[in-house]
Amino acid sequence: MSTQLDNMYRDLILDHYEHPRNCHELDNANGTEEGFNPLCGDHVDIKFEQKDGKIIDISVCTKGCAICTASGSIMSGILKGLPVEETEKLVTEVKAYLKGERDVKISNWPETLQALSGVRKFPIRIKCALLPWTTAELALKRSDG
Repeated sequence: MSTQLDNMYRDLILDHYEHPRNCHELDNANGTEEGFNPLCGDHVDIKFEQKDGKIIDISVCTKGCAICTASGSIMSGILKGLPVEETEKLVTEVKAYLKGERDVKISNWPETLQALSGVRKFPIRIKCALLPWTTAELALKRSDG
């Protein structure tokens, strides 16, 4: 990645950390899960409303580091409005990419999601970026939608 692109992605991560999106009360949630990383203390609380096979609304509230908070904020903006089937595929793809398990074409991802690609340079921070995604995956599996 170029230095200019690195700087743009860093700024995007900082913006999502300082101004996280979609952390709000969700009265009609039919999917909910909490995630916790005991190694660094990150905590994620995810709630979503699913209707007719689509994520109608999502709330992702985090307490933790910049990477975890930004990842949750970015994720919430992308998942809101997606069909559940697409959401499950994207979560699987993001997890595989961040873990370096396989080649994934991130050029098709929204720019905000591409910003997380820099985390792979810091293996110790990958779990921070993954926590919202793995928590969302569990919430989907346990939902009653």
